[in-house]
Amino acid sequence: MKRIRFPVLVMTLLAAACASPPPLEPREPPEHWFEVLRASEQHSDENRIAYSQLAAHGEAALPGIIEGLRGADEEMRFNALGLVRLLGPRANPALPALIELVETGDDGTAFFAMLVLGDIGADAKPSVPAIAARLRYDPASRAYPELRTYAATTLGRIGPAASQAVPALAEALEAEDPQGTFRPAVRKALQSILEL
Repeated sequence: MKRIRFPVLVMTLLAAACASPPPLEPREPPEHWFEVLRASEQHSDENRIAYSQLAAHGEAALPGIIEGLRGADEEMRFNALGLVRLLGPRANPALPALIELVETGDDGTAFFAMLVLGDIGADAKPSVPAIAARLRYDPASRAYPELRTYAATTLGRIGPAASQAVPALAEALEAEDPQGTFRPAVRKALQSILEL
């Protein structure tokens, strides 16, 4: 399986967020634009046009986006994550697939799924248990140390809707913090959730 490096993932999602605004009328059906995404180089004009067209399709593109989130093609999965970010609240039907990525995805996939869930905000409430599970520290794990910090940040971005994570966050305040970034993120999340 081809590994996508962390900086490439960041650039993919940033490129998706910076894609030109979608035209008012999509030119081709969503299936066509998914094929363009599969065939085009990331950050190419074709790729940006496909993003724009799929965003213009909105909810009609969701079946393909959800298929991309759940599929084995890692590049397509990250394209789908970028599309969910572009669609914003219109992509709420993709929440179950995003939750699956947080629960079972590798660290990079879980990180970007949480990034998208944080963008969704309060509507991402169903994802709170899966994100809270990522707060646990396992020194034997090969996980990105930043992953649990980002889990706390995501819970804070979800805000008061993440109130069921307060016990896990309170417990996390006592966890080991070798990088010194986790506890501040937990405190900030608690402030956001409890509206302090």
